[in-house]
Amino acid sequence: MDDLVSLISDVSPLVNITNLTNLRLQSNAISDISALSRMSKLSILYLGTNNISDISVLSEKLELLTLDLNSNTLSDISFLSGMSKLANLYLHNNNISDISALSSMNALTELYLSSNPLSTTLSSSLTTLSSLPSLTTLILDSVGLCDTSLRSLS
Repeated sequence: MDDLVSLISDVSPLVNITNLTNLRLQSNAISDISALSRMSKLSILYLGTNNISDISVLSEKLELLTLDLNSNTLSDISFLSGMSKLANLYLHNNNISDISALSSMNALTELYLSSNPLSTTLSSSLTTLSSLPSLTTLILDSVGLCDTSLRSLS
């Protein structure tokens, strides 16, 4: 007998659950996260392995400490720039080339950027990474940076 797996694609039924602090919706078929806009208390949000391309609704989630958006269809992360409390950020397996929005994230300790085309903005990417004072974990597998480029981080 084949097991049928039903993936979540619509998060709008969650719109009135505004007291959530931790929400995990990984490995689904979600593309629209606008229903999360009223969840002002979120501190942990896992949305990895979905089909999300627009994260602008997250721009007001200033209390987020952990954000997982790995394996989506993201290219623009500029809306993350105001998240000064963010400590853990998982953006691997997307289509992100510009990470300058991360430059003011002084609390960021973990950053996963593997499998993003960072080599297209190499100079600014390296400048941004060098400006993160709390960063202790940095994952850059398959981003197109060479050894010579990485030496400029030190």
